[in-house]
Parts: sequence; structure tokens; C-alpha cells
Amino acid sequence: MDDSGTPPATEARLPPVLEALAAREPLFHRPEYGTARADFERMTAPDFWEVGASGRRYGRAHVLDVLEERFSRPVAEEREVPHHRGTAVQAAAKATA
Repeated sequence: MDDSGTPPATEARLPPVLEALAAREPLFHRPEYGTARADFERMTAPDFWEVGASGRRYGRAHVLDVLEERFSRPVAEEREVPHHRGTAVQAAAKATA
């Protein structure tokens, strides 16, 4: 951004790159791009780093370690739904069936 407060124009050759990056965001939350450490290594440059929500900077090795741990165990997506006989929940279920 210059002194006028106007961000610089995007170079004409970059929109496809920006679209590809946006499609992968957030990069490490899309299993279709891989869930193994080797997958994440291929997706990051050797000098990769990221900034967490706290503002802290994390290096590539730390990020890869965290991702490897995160994806080493299956994610449980089970949900227990109590029985709702004669309630609005039951009526909504019938309406959508």
C-alpha cells in the first residue's frame, strides 16, 4: 500500500495464482490435498512459516509436527441425538423426509 492508502494493483498474470491459493485456504484443513506429513512437505516451501491467531510465528518443522500429530488419529464425528417424540424436531424431520 502506498501513502495514498490505495493497495497496488494485482499484476495481470497473478489472478489464477490467487484463485488457486484461495481454493486451498485453509490449506491444512482440506483432506483432499493430503493428510500425511509427506503431503504437507510437498505443499510447503523449505522456508515456510505461518502466523497463528495469537500473532505468534510458527516455523515449518513445528507446523509439520502438529499436523502429523493431528492427522495420526481418526476424527470422531459421532453425535448422539436424544429422542424427540411429538416435538418440533420430529415434525421437521417428517417435513424434510
